Amino acid sequence: MKIYRNGKEIVLTDEEIMEAHAEHIKSFMRNELITVYGLPDEEAEDYAELAYSHYTSGNGYTEYDCIEWAVTIYDLPNLELEDSYLLLWPKGTKKFFSSLDDAVFAAATKVSFPFPAYEQIWILASNDKGKVVPVKKYRSSDLLLEDLWKSLTDVPFDPDSEDRLVLAEPWFNFPAGTDQEEIWAWFDERYSGGVAKLMFPSLFNPSQKEPSETASLLDAVEKKVFSMHSTNPDAFTDPDTILADLFSKVDMQLTGTSEELFNIYRRSGDKQAVKDLFLFFTDISFDEYLQKCIEETASLAVADLKS
Repeated sequence: MKIYRNGKEIVLTDEEIMEAHAEHIKSFMRNELITVYGLPDEEAEDYAELAYSHYTSGNGYTEYDCIEWAVTIYDLPNLELEDSYLLLWPKGTKKFFSSLDDAVFAAATKVSFPFPAYEQIWILASNDKGKVVPVKKYRSSDLLLEDLWKSLTDVPFDPDSEDRLVLAEPWFNFPAGTDQEEIWAWFDERYSGGVAKLMFPSLFNPSQKEPSETASLLDAVEKKVFSMHSTNPDAFTDPDTILADLFSKVDMQLTGTSEELFNIYRRSGDKQAVKDLFLFFTDISFDEYLQKCIEETASLAVADLKS
């Protein structure tokens, strides 16, 4: 399609035409919600998006049908949502659930991944002022998958006869006994960044700033070791070697640790990523590990005094 603006010819792609049409419809809906139904500007923005999602559902609804439908959701009686959550699908289907997790599970079961950008899934509940409000607004399937992944963190896994981690109880659509790797593969197929991005978000959103608490723990380890060297140089000849030996000794049989861990963390450009990986492979936080090292230096000092 060609248009002319300021005397210049501009060629629009089909995608640009669709986007312009969508914005035109949503702008009209937003204006109607404000001027006719009295919605505040910010809420009118949200409910215009919801009305447009209903409009694109393929059921032949007019713009006015969809605006009125969105207003019925906005005016939903508070008592109807007492102690429950309302899941709202793009085509207008409504269903109530007793917990937010159950509503999220149902949403993830019903939709296809990825779902179209114009679709939205809402979960509504009553707030403390007695007003029905959206507590979740999924404008993309990735957002839904991220919430689903978060709900997995509290689910217990047990080793099976082959030492594989399996679900100790049913979760989402997976029965008890499902291999952890199978669940990861399910997310990997559906999440745009793959399961690695869900597991280690800091690797994809790196932070270069070292947390002050971790920095102070590292300093405490170094100061203790170098202090031991200065007070008893005959017993401690090389503080750097002591540090390496110390980290090796306080290994505590943790998978993936080594005497190089201290230097790896110090040299890393993304320290949070190192901490995330450490926690994943060892099941103990890096700060806890450093605290153990501090305790070990104290025991070394006591042993030296006794010798």
